[in-house]
Amino acid sequence: MLADLFAHHPSLGLVMTTAIVLVAGVFAQLMANRFAVPAILLLLGTGIVLGPEILDLVRPEYFGAGLRALVSISVAIIVFEGAMMIDVRQLRHSSRSVLGLITVGAGVTFLGAAAISHFLLGIPWKIAALFGAIVSVTGPTVIAPILKRLPLSHRLKTTLEAESVLVDAVGVLLTAAVFSYITASNLGVMGGVWQLISNLAIGSAVGAATAMILAVTLKGSRVLPSGSVRLTVLAATLLAYSVAEVLAPESGIAAVAVAGLIAGSIKLPYEETILQFKSDLTQLALSLVFILLAASMDLASLVGLGWQAPIVVLLLMFVVRPVAVALSTWGTDLSWAERAFIAWMGPRGIVAASMATLMAIELKAWGIQGGSVIGPLVFLTVIITVLIEGSGAGWFARRLNVMPKKILIVGGDEIALKLAKQLSDEGESITLLDLEPDHVRKAVTMGLNAVQGDAAEAAVLAKLGAGWCSALVAATHSDKSNLLVCQNAKAKYPDLRTIARVNDSRNAEAFQKAGIETMATSDAAAMTLSTLVTRPMVLPLLKASEFGDVIVEFQVGNARLARQPLSALGLPKDCLLALLKRGRNVMIPDGKTTIEVGDTVTLIGLKAAVAQSRTLLESDI
Repeated sequence: MLADLFAHHPSLGLVMTTAIVLVAGVFAQLMANRFAVPAILLLLGTGIVLGPEILDLVRPEYFGAGLRALVSISVAIIVFEGAMMIDVRQLRHSSRSVLGLITVGAGVTFLGAAAISHFLLGIPWKIAALFGAIVSVTGPTVIAPILKRLPLSHRLKTTLEAESVLVDAVGVLLTAAVFSYITASNLGVMGGVWQLISNLAIGSAVGAATAMILAVTLKGSRVLPSGSVRLTVLAATLLAYSVAEVLAPESGIAAVAVAGLIAGSIKLPYEETILQFKSDLTQLALSLVFILLAASMDLASLVGLGWQAPIVVLLLMFVVRPVAVALSTWGTDLSWAERAFIAWMGPRGIVAASMATLMAIELKAWGIQGGSVIGPLVFLTVIITVLIEGSGAGWFARRLNVMPKKILIVGGDEIALKLAKQLSDEGESITLLDLEPDHVRKAVTMGLNAVQGDAAEAAVLAKLGAGWCSALVAATHSDKSNLLVCQNAKAKYPDLRTIARVNDSRNAEAFQKAGIETMATSDAAAMTLSTLVTRPMVLPLLKASEFGDVIVEFQVGNARLARQPLSALGLPKDCLLALLKRGRNVMIPDGKTTIEVGDTVTLIGLKAAVAQSRTLLESDI
């Protein structure tokens, strides 16, 4: 259709196609956020509708050879951003689980997917092995948005994030090794394995070198404007991918994954700006790639797979993935519920879809029969896994009880925002609710999970999962509103702890009669001023977050550390375990003090050190 309209100027057809894809992609992602569904589903659906099969407004062939380059650039950006978001300090405590998932887990998935596709669909073993290699990955572009919505524990979230990013590199290299074996059988199986290992090593080396050069360059040039820093990081990402591909084909993903991991673990100038820039580019890449790949899909070939194809995907989800997770996490201290949730979270995304498209093109170019089934089968895998696993993640997490209870804060003025930020920095799961859109936008810019709505409405509280919260804090500037919100919440959820900010201390009695815990702002101010006058050395502890320090209190949950003296735990030097409560006894611990599961401990120290200590003591990884 567009070709006819722009026959006088064919390049305008490419411009119009790009514009249509971007507008449709933005709209699809807005709708996904609005209805809390995985964006990939709407993007794929949009691509199919806009493609040649229906409206014929988007034709990927307009891009020619540039489509492959566009997919490569997009994948590099997405993987780099995902790797940068991984907390390496948390990863150290879950490294055994992650290592198992990206080695044993990927291997079991590869073999299992190859076997079931061969026996159920009757495709040749070589093509079945290629399918198994492609779907051995999970999808960071699908998993990351899901994890942002779910208040999972640190270790569970970190494990899933790390697996989704790192297994992409392994899956891409495994796919390349299988493809090399198919096209050059003289290499043999061992030749393919050696190529996998050497490509992974080359990609990792290029990524590490890129990250270190980037760190030295940026730290030595702090006068650079933030715009130049963002472009420098983008250029370094694409350069790392390109150099790795030149040295060893299909090693670019490994390079950007390693570069992102290292870059995320060191403090770069303008780090928040870089992450925001990368996030914007990722959204752009998602719109372009998913819609274009979906538009290139032949619906007739998808239907032609027959009823066996959905069975293949369901077996991959509910048999192969659980077995892979069980074997790869064997011997770790992950609970059965956490392992079950990891087994559930195996949706495929952009890397699987783009690799399927690329392999279909390459197999056709080599004249290898059977390659036409790869694209439709992988796309069906993406659609079904995202639809079931992505959409049902919240429901399944609640059933398994793997989400720590969150705190719901009602209000969005300065006091409420500071409270939410401080609790969030201390590792609590926070949702802020306010009627004012400006307050909600400000909270979001602060990195908080914020929702616009009326806390006096039971439907709003139910939608936010108030029954699952550990506490509701009414922190608006109106005592009347705070009292009403707490009373409604207690009537609907009797076991919910309610805490209210009292702006006028004369109203405190009404709250207390209703069984609501209170803190009057005037009393808090008087207490702080009294401390400043009489005990000035204590005040920095009360204002710890302003000095980069935090104070947190939680229960010990790591059974492996039970009965070990504190001196043997290796806690960071910038963190002090100040108090320990066991039953009704409170003590100031020393190096000989042993801890037990269920002890309540108070940590004081630098934010990073406290977070690392909390992960070690609170988790049992």
